[in-house]
Amino acid sequence: GAHLHFEVRKTRSGGQVDPLPYLNAAPSAPVDVKPKPLKVDGKLGRNTWKAFQQALKSAGYYKGVPDGRPGSMTYRAMQEWSGAKVDGRIGPNTRKAVQKKLGVTADGKWGRVTISALQRAINSGSIK
Repeated sequence: GAHLHFEVRKTRSGGQVDPLPYLNAAPSAPVDVKPKPLKVDGKLGRNTWKAFQQALKSAGYYKGVPDGRPGSMTYRAMQEWSGAKVDGRIGPNTRKAVQKKLGVTADGKWGRVTISALQRAINSGSIK
């Protein structure tokens, strides 16, 4: 009788994978593909934010689609990860908590040292 056959494959010749992550608005790349390492340049740009969102999502903190545009959802995930008060707003206390988590001087001001430490943590997979 009539039916629907639906599958997701890594390659044309096979490698079927679970389609549920694709249906739940997960990133379009297969889960087992390693992302390109983030450039450690101390600059907090869109690529760093997106990589941070992806790392927080992998750790179970971020629920959105990583897009490189920080907002309250990103800030809440950062706060949960770092142990800061969760209010969805970034401020000195959140910045200090992230700095403590990264092992840099917790002064509440993010400069090249903090951002470089964040980029290295993302690259090493230590955002857990």
